[in-house]
Amino acid sequence: MKALFKKEFLDVIRDKRTIISMIIIPVFGIPLLMIIMGGIMRKSVQELAEKRYKIGVYEKTQFKKLMEILERANFKIIRTSSPESLLYEKEIDAGIVVDKKNEKFKIQLIYAVGRETSEFAKKKLEDVLNSLKEKIFKEKLKEKGVKPEEIVPFILSEKSIQVGKGVFGFIFGTFLGYIIVILMVTSAMYPAIDLITGEKERRTLEILLSSPAGVNRVIISKILVVTVVSFIAAVLTLISLSITLLKGGELLMGLKSSELLMGKEGEQFSFLKMVNLKDIFILLTLIIPFSFLISSVEIAITSYARSYKEAQSLLTPLSFAVIIPAFYSFVPALSFSDYHFLIPVLNIAVTIKKLLQGEFVLKEYLITLFSNLLYMIFAFIYTLRNFKREKIIFRV
Repeated sequence: MKALFKKEFLDVIRDKRTIISMIIIPVFGIPLLMIIMGGIMRKSVQELAEKRYKIGVYEKTQFKKLMEILERANFKIIRTSSPESLLYEKEIDAGIVVDKKNEKFKIQLIYAVGRETSEFAKKKLEDVLNSLKEKIFKEKLKEKGVKPEEIVPFILSEKSIQVGKGVFGFIFGTFLGYIIVILMVTSAMYPAIDLITGEKERRTLEILLSSPAGVNRVIISKILVVTVVSFIAAVLTLISLSITLLKGGELLMGLKSSELLMGKEGEQFSFLKMVNLKDIFILLTLIIPFSFLISSVEIAITSYARSYKEAQSLLTPLSFAVIIPAFYSFVPALSFSDYHFLIPVLNIAVTIKKLLQGEFVLKEYLITLFSNLLYMIFAFIYTLRNFKREKIIFRV
């Protein structure tokens, strides 16, 4: 058994595609992609915030103070009697109509829904107008000899507290629960194809199955090899994403490592407090059965293929079958009941997410663990039986 495992493992790691899916993508590809995407998003938001927006102004009643504050806020003012027309033609980013009713100025903001520049311009205008409103309010109070604090009914303040595992836990859990499942499935594909369909094409599978080792040992060794590859990809993803979020947080979302790990009343948490030995143990008990389940399923599917291309075609639907439930775990607003933790892929993604966000529930974990163990056993038995059917294995 040991010799079979060593032989199969060496065959797999000689394949460049396995190395790419098992090591290169988890260690370098995903972190680099996140940093690039985070950098692009941050840059685009910064550009939108710093842009000089064109504002179409229609003054039915003159409001001198408004014009002054708009100019100071670096808006480009375009006088017009029809801001809507200019907005449709994309000649302005937003419009303002100024009128006066019952001795009070009435200001209407006009913007294009779904157009990013228009919505950013509208938000910036709202901030400027609110500050102007507050300034005029204070000036009128001062004219009447009233201090603003004397008429304020209450003082509002904010205090943030540590809930779960804070910002780092929220971001880390949200990303990892989704990404780790996808990578475990994709990283196992190439070794599964090579160990079964590849051996068929090389005409070595018949010799291997007829060896003294026996069919069961040969298949178990192949499943173990694919499981190890999938498990390594999961562990490397966990490590690389941890480093990326801690060291690359400023690139991703403008937060430094200290801010990502900030707890209640400014206390800074260490990474070991965020992901302790108990969490690591729970992660391993979730990842190992799932790796074995995925390996068994992919080897069973590839056993039906006649060629390498056909094996890839057969495994493509599996990718979609995994992406859809994994994506549901990524959506923050969804709530999950106990029966959701019986659904493969979704259960492990959600459990990992909750664990790393500090919302771990023992009942949900046990349902996930035992359901995946049950699915793993069924998939393993089905794969072994498949390899005893010559019509399936030796299809040409």
